This record gives sequence, C-alpha cells and structure tokens, in this order.
Amino acid sequence: MNYKFNSLASSIILGISYLAIGALITLLLISNNFSSIEIATWIIAVVGAITTSTILIYYRQYKSDHERSRREKAVDLLVEWTKNLNEKSSLAKKFAETLDQKQSLCLFNQETFMTEVKNKKLLDAYFAKKIEAKDNKIHLSMEDVAQLRWDVISYLNLLEAILTAWRHNIADKDMILEEFKYLVKPSEGHDVLKEFRAASCGSFPAITQFVSTLESNQAPDKGKGTIA
Repeated sequence: MNYKFNSLASSIILGISYLAIGALITLLLISNNFSSIEIATWIIAVVGAITTSTILIYYRQYKSDHERSRREKAVDLLVEWTKNLNEKSSLAKKFAETLDQKQSLCLFNQETFMTEVKNKKLLDAYFAKKIEAKDNKIHLSMEDVAQLRWDVISYLNLLEAILTAWRHNIADKDMILEEFKYLVKPSEGHDVLKEFRAASCGSFPAITQFVSTLESNQAPDKGKGTIA
C-alpha cells in the first residue's frame, strides 16, 4: 500500500512539475519583457521548489514506513514469544528463580546440587513424577539438572533474541518495554533469572540492559500514537 502511495505521489508531482514548467515557459515567451537568462532563472527556481517539495514528501513517507515497520516487528516478536512459551519452560524458569548464587552456578555448569523441599510440588509438576525428598532436601541428579538447564537456557535464548531487536532499535522500543515489563518485578522475585545470568558471565547482554532500563523506571506508561 505504501509503495502504491509513493508511486502515485511521484506521478502527481512529476505531472504538476511538467505543467508548471510548461506554463511558465509559455508565459515568459509570450512576454517581451524577459531575456533568455531571466527565463532560465525562473525555470530553475520553479524546478528547485518542486524538487524540494518532492524530497520532503518522500522523507516524511520514509519516516512513516520505518516507524510502521518497527511497530510491526514488535508485534511479530510478541507473537513469536507467545507461540514458543510452554508450561515446562515456565516451570523451569520458576524453579530457577528460587536458586541462590551457588545453586545457579551448579545449574549453569550442569552439576548436581541440593534444593529445598519447598520446591517439591514445582519439581513434581516439571518432571511429571514424584520427586523424592530426604532430610528436607531434594537431590537433583545430573540428568535432572541437564533437563532443567536446557529449558532455562532455551527460555533465556528466546527472550534474548527478542530483546536484541529492542536493544538495537530494530523493533519499536516502547512497545517491547510495555509488553515485557511484567517479567521484571524484583520485589516479587522476578528478575529474569539474575543469578543464572550472572553465572553465564555476560551471555545475555540484551536482557541485562532491559532489566536495567526497567529498574531505572524508563518504561512507557501508555501506548503509541497514530502513524502520520
């Protein structure tokens, strides 16, 4: 639709340009009060004005198209996020949020570790089986840790891919902030797996910047306006 508009606008402007130049040449030739130099000067002035107007129209359309494409990209990324979320990755992420620094390091390095018995229901749901607890502790085997690690990293990789588009201004930044800010609520224990990300030694730069932006209260409070 935008390309059709550009083509139509271009045709109209060119048509007006030819008509204006033709009319001006006719009027100046009819009159005997203008020299050939003055006629050329008038023509150059008219052409210059029309060219400037054309450039301004195209520039405005370019900005509108660019803004629209960035908003569409943000919507596409939101759809992709929604399609790829599943119960298992959400449970893995929820469990990882309960881990301290040492446990998070074990999870990242795929090493066995102990977790509190309070996480039993969460782990039962994740593994779809009853997890045994002993002395108020749950021992996670290498296989258990590997499975959890895979789902946690898959979750973070998907989010990192989306937020990379936000970070580098490929998608509309305000829309991404508005739609994904629910992920960052430190007071409720939601910090996008801060301890696990720390164990990864900077593997998720876009997520880190996103969290920092939200913690600095830079998130938008309302939607976008109409594109001109």
